[in-house]
Amino acid sequence: MTMQPIITTIDLLRHGECEGGHCYRGSLDVALTDNGKRQMENSLDFINPIWDRVISSPLIRCAYFAEKISQQQKLPLLLESKLQEISFGSWEGQSVKKVWETQKEAVDAWVVDPVRSPPPMGEAADHFASRVTSAFSALVEQYRGEHFLFVSHGGVIRVLLAHCLEMPLTALNRIDVPYGCVSQIQVIADQEKTYYRLLSHNLSSGRMSSDGWLFSKQANDE
Repeated sequence: MTMQPIITTIDLLRHGECEGGHCYRGSLDVALTDNGKRQMENSLDFINPIWDRVISSPLIRCAYFAEKISQQQKLPLLLESKLQEISFGSWEGQSVKKVWETQKEAVDAWVVDPVRSPPPMGEAADHFASRVTSAFSALVEQYRGEHFLFVSHGGVIRVLLAHCLEMPLTALNRIDVPYGCVSQIQVIADQEKTYYRLLSHNLSSGRMSSDGWLFSKQANDE
């Protein structure tokens, strides 16, 4: 008898605009602006919010909204530290404009190859991707067959989308994940294998990217 595949559905939601302006915040714990809160509220217009649970990065720019949804819908909430944003090392807290002007060669190298050329004292993309995908896979295995909301960061979502589509890590900077962006993926497990399917991406009430992941001067002009 052939068993039906088990389908786990994940709504990926990026946090909204943060306090502190256009800077590399990475692992810094920075709160949302009022506009950032509205961006995340408005994002729910793009999805059918019927979930079994909420999973979130513990950083306040994600956890704030995750806790709110969890309380409103009486859903279990899990904060997972391994799903935090990448560490930008010595760039953290600095404006993107300043880093571009003073360390352009290092930024260019990181854009081309974030694995071999991480930010100074920062986290290499392969290490970052390994901790994110391993933690995420464990959660999907634990909550097989559920539909959950996953609130996280631009870099984390880029890694998961690249993993889903089997893209190289050198392509991470090519994926646009603006504030309040909603993506949906499925993990389908049958008797022989497990595979990912991207259902939708880049549904958003706002178009502004930040946190240092996109580098065109136009995209970074907040």
